[in-house]
Parts: sequence; C-alpha cells; structure tokens
Amino acid sequence: MTFQWDGVARVVKSGLPKWLGDMPNKVELLFRRFPILELQHPMAKLQLTVSDMACSACADTITKAVQSLDNQATINADLDTKQVEIASSAPDEQVKKAIADAGYSIQ
Repeated sequence: MTFQWDGVARVVKSGLPKWLGDMPNKVELLFRRFPILELQHPMAKLQLTVSDMACSACADTITKAVQSLDNQATINADLDTKQVEIASSAPDEQVKKAIADAGYSIQ
C-alpha cells in the first residue's frame, strides 16, 4: 500500500489492500490516520493608525487582541507615529473590532 502527498490538498491512494474491499467507510477511517493539512489563507497586510496608543503596554495589548484571532499574526507598532502594521489571515473587520474591543480607537 502506498500513499503519496500530491502537494495540493488531497492524498492520492494506490494499491489498497484486499481487506478494505469496496467499503468507503473503511477507506475513510484509513485516511483519518493520515490527516490532511488545511491550506492556510494568505496573510493580508493592514496599516492602521491607533491614536490612543501611548506606550509599549498599549502595543502589547493590541498585539494580544489581534493574536487572539490569529496566533500566527505579526504586529509592528510604532509608538511615535501611532502606526500599527498587521499581517494576519483574519478578516480586516475582525482585526479592527478586536482592537476596538481592547479599548483603542482606530482612525
């Protein structure tokens, strides 16, 4: 029995053993042992101005709020210009709402 990863989002099967026969649920159980990786959404960049971000603790709070939606997100905050650059696979509106829910206003 051989299993090959075809690089997209499925496994190509060949040479299944006879004991599996034509029973689709047994094949499904077999493939559950070989989990298929989900394709990730591409990271979108978002540039925001957060006027009431005053210190590094504010930047940390914003970072935690965004990463609660997407733990792979990267956040760069510039305290001097009040600019926050976010790369995340979460939708822009959810990111903005998370920052607003953390107590910061976005311009």
